[in-house]
Amino acid sequence: MTAQVSSQLLCQAATSHYDKDTMPTTQERTVDGQRGLSGAGLSKALKTWQMPPLPRPSGASAARRQRTPASWPDLRELAKAQLSNTADKHAKATFELRLINWLHDTVRLNIKRGRLFETDRMLREAQADCLGYARLFQHLGKRLDLDTGIVEVVIDNAGRMVPHVVNIARLSDGRTRFIDLWYGSKNVHHRQLGLMVKQKGRWSIVDVDSRELRHFKELKGLPPHCIDAIAGYMIGNRHLERGIRFSDENEIHDAIQCYTSAIARYPQNARLYFNRAIAYENLGDARAAEADYAIALRNEAGRIRVQARQHDEVVRLIALDQIRVSTREQEIYLLRNGFITGRAVSPERITLKYHASADKVNRITSQIGAQLLSMGFPSPNQQNASQA
Repeated sequence: MTAQVSSQLLCQAATSHYDKDTMPTTQERTVDGQRGLSGAGLSKALKTWQMPPLPRPSGASAARRQRTPASWPDLRELAKAQLSNTADKHAKATFELRLINWLHDTVRLNIKRGRLFETDRMLREAQADCLGYARLFQHLGKRLDLDTGIVEVVIDNAGRMVPHVVNIARLSDGRTRFIDLWYGSKNVHHRQLGLMVKQKGRWSIVDVDSRELRHFKELKGLPPHCIDAIAGYMIGNRHLERGIRFSDENEIHDAIQCYTSAIARYPQNARLYFNRAIAYENLGDARAAEADYAIALRNEAGRIRVQARQHDEVVRLIALDQIRVSTREQEIYLLRNGFITGRAVSPERITLKYHASADKVNRITSQIGAQLLSMGFPSPNQQNASQA
């Protein structure tokens, strides 16, 4: 591969396009510089959050139903008591689903789509990318005694190869939910995922087609060191992009350091080797580059992963929050354009859920599309036509 071709592939391999105002601090520019969500910092942020109506316990009596929790500490106490005292696994799972749905709505209400996953800035500036959302949802889910984790999306619900992460929640009755705060889905069905499965009594990290998930009795999110590696990969991409753009070898060396540290944590991830190969190639180290390319492309799973890129129609969703589209109208737009389901939902079906006429659904979708177009984002139909 030439450096020019590799640089083009880099743009398809999950660069985040950070500008100088959103670059991480010096402390955050390495994998080791990533800090988890601090309890004190999160508690402080939660005090300022708006909260939708809080979920009520399953099978609560009329008297208990009047004792609606009024705050996060109240909800945490209620959740722990309800989940620990409920013996019936189906009733327990019903309440877990209520908590999951409420938590999705609460996070989306208070944290808008953005380009941040660094903990302090994400909470302070109230915006997050998919990794930021996933980390926050997982942390809050743990506080509510939910069994949550983070998984990678290799191929999304529309068949796009994407650099993306979502949450997994395991329910007491054995069911699994995948929650995607960026796509706006509380139960998304992406086509291929990177996660942990239990086989012959041992846990392993694999890329699994969604149709094969039912063959595994136990699934869970990636271990924390892999999530750290994904964060390091994203930081490495920022260094690499800046290094290529400004011909800055120091930035490229920083990128290599990030990728190398991430590989030590998550050696199964082909993207790490592929982008480190690009970095080596831009430094003129052909031997090191070829070695990493060979590892990245050694099997079909790796070749699929390195084709991941940020698709315009997915990136465009950030603008829905920028132009302050309401939650209800966002859901209509996301359904109509297939983000929640993977395929476009007809206006007639949407009317059944939102009790709005098909004309109103079309009008909302068209108005949002026009606003996005005015901001320089093509509509999904225009995007598909340009790729045909």
